[in-house]
Amino acid sequence: MQIQKRTILLVEDELPFRQIYRDALHMHGYEVVEAESGEEALQVVADTPPDLVLLDIVLPKLSGFDVVTALKQAPKTKDIPIIVYSVLNDRPSIDRALALGANDFTVKGETPAFEVVNKIQTLLGDDRYISDPQLTNDSPHP
Repeated sequence: MQIQKRTILLVEDELPFRQIYRDALHMHGYEVVEAESGEEALQVVADTPPDLVLLDIVLPKLSGFDVVTALKQAPKTKDIPIIVYSVLNDRPSIDRALALGANDFTVKGETPAFEVVNKIQTLLGDDRYISDPQLTNDSPHP
């Protein structure tokens, strides 16, 4: 049985956070595409729409708020789930992200990567995932 890997767009300008989330997502069988700015994120989505966007708020060029707004206003991208994760953990920032159309909000640095992966799995309806990167496309899932 061929397994279709889901693609996550990871939008993060800080390399250590990109590495943490990229590694956690790879370990669970997701393809990861990365962007370091809001502007780059919109270009990536235009070229190859991902299954989900994991989005920081504080970014160069365009903020995560701007990215959420742009994605949710465009007919081709309005249904792509977005999880905002940010060091901004104040109620106004959380409310704003959700009001703009983000599906979830989590606090970067306080929420373990595996919990973020669980949120992604829930939003994508992935009740099974590849927990071992050594599994082949023909192997059964745990």
